[in-house]
Amino acid sequence: MKNSLKTSVAVFALMGAVSVTANQAEAAGFAIREQSAMGLGAAFAGAAAGYDNDLSSMFFNPASVTMHEGIKGQVDASLILSTSKAKGATATNALGNNILDSSSGLASSNSGNIGVAAVVPSTYASYSLSERTYFGLSISAPFGLSTKADANWVGRYHGIESTIQNLAVNPVLGFKISPMLSVAAGPTMSYFKALLTSAVDLQTIGGGGAVPVSGALDGFNKTKADDIGFGFTAGLLFTPTQSTRIGVGFRSAVKYKLKGTSFTTGAGGVGTTAALTGNVTGKITTPETVSVGFRQQVNSRLALLGTVEWANWSRFKELRIQGLAAGDSVTNEKWKDSWYFSGGAEYKWNERTTVRAGAGYEISSVPDAFRTPRLPDNDRVWLSLGSSYKVKDWLDVSLGLTHVFIKKAPINLTVAADPANASRGNLTAMFKTGLNIASVSAKVKF
Repeated sequence: MKNSLKTSVAVFALMGAVSVTANQAEAAGFAIREQSAMGLGAAFAGAAAGYDNDLSSMFFNPASVTMHEGIKGQVDASLILSTSKAKGATATNALGNNILDSSSGLASSNSGNIGVAAVVPSTYASYSLSERTYFGLSISAPFGLSTKADANWVGRYHGIESTIQNLAVNPVLGFKISPMLSVAAGPTMSYFKALLTSAVDLQTIGGGGAVPVSGALDGFNKTKADDIGFGFTAGLLFTPTQSTRIGVGFRSAVKYKLKGTSFTTGAGGVGTTAALTGNVTGKITTPETVSVGFRQQVNSRLALLGTVEWANWSRFKELRIQGLAAGDSVTNEKWKDSWYFSGGAEYKWNERTTVRAGAGYEISSVPDAFRTPRLPDNDRVWLSLGSSYKVKDWLDVSLGLTHVFIKKAPINLTVAADPANASRGNLTAMFKTGLNIASVSAKVKF
């Protein structure tokens, strides 16, 4: 029975790895931090310093693989429930004429709930090759996004559906250089896929913009593209005393040369839609990330945790789609670097049960002047609770719960400030977003 249960958990872990798909991005930009149930329960405080009896710290710092003897496997899964809405949004075309909600005929409208519920799985494995050499493997989704607004709302030319899917496979080798210092590094192979849809203002493009834009002559564009990119992770784990651990983890930037198709349908005539249809290319680079974690064991039961994380989102200057006869489609982004700070504590309740809590603050990468309805991101506060339970000597389970408070996100996109909006028009909106996240994990020692 014991071996049968271990095998069942291992099979479930592999199934989870294969099913990693797009989801609502819950860290700055379209990054996903929800790779660890144990980490979620502490607002990811101390993640890079390694959590005891947990493999998911490898995502934040691969050197944490050296904490694990024998053969172990683990699967984590997070349920993300997001509510994000804009009410009373207004829009005009480049000529200053009202863009109407195409279902109600009104000059203002709601976006509907653009948040999409998602399950985000990740899988980890480790094997101690010798007393000083360790192998680890993680399969995860470091980036992802899924938002979908009502197709008729006044901001439809700026975006309806946005989906990013990412799957990263990351084997690592870790070495214990001394009892105080461990290092690890490994390559990353990553698949990236993007899907973007929006309405197209064929009425204005066709010269009929002297009256309010009703949507009767709207086109619909669907663009999708994908690529495989390569990068690496590296980290170190420093243990100056038996009660203190400091970890530093690094995930490199990954460059993607996206190739795909863009297809436009509508009432604007074959010539107009044909110019907006064809094979397309684009480039995107996901940011490098540095995570620093700290763990201080106060006594046999209590540990204090801390994290500082930086992501180089200032790489993301624009989203440019090339290859169409109508010319490049450009969305200026001009993002800035993001920072995340968190603190927490872990308390060993008894020999089998550990509880934890944490709070975090994240500075968003999305500037006010270039925020779009595809991703109405802003600064946020994390409040988290969690626990772990040793079911058997070979089986540990963990649970993490988090509520994320996100600052209201104003959108004020204009043709005057950014001529790239000429075909999309001007949009004013205020998004209010809230998140609830629950994570579970199971770790097996073989």
